[in-house]
Amino acid sequence: MGACSMQATVMAVSRAVASKTLLTALRRGLECHGPSVYGAASLLPNGCGVWARILAQDGAELTGAVAQLWSAAREAVTGSHPQLRRK
Repeated sequence: MGACSMQATVMAVSRAVASKTLLTALRRGLECHGPSVYGAASLLPNGCGVWARILAQDGAELTGAVAQLWSAAREAVTGSHPQLRRK
């Protein structure tokens, strides 16, 4: 993992859209981060969905990357960007 001390895996499975559509969305979501976040996405077996692995140097960066991927997947499935949630 090199300098990265944090890792996460995100999986997206949906019958509403093609797996390749989800793959494109997750790959675009991974492009939105700086040089300290590394990630890749690929299809799951039998075209049942996609998965992405993310490496980051700290938890805040990892949390942001996971949130971005969730947002990208949700937008690909529902067609709308998720609204900000209050805490």
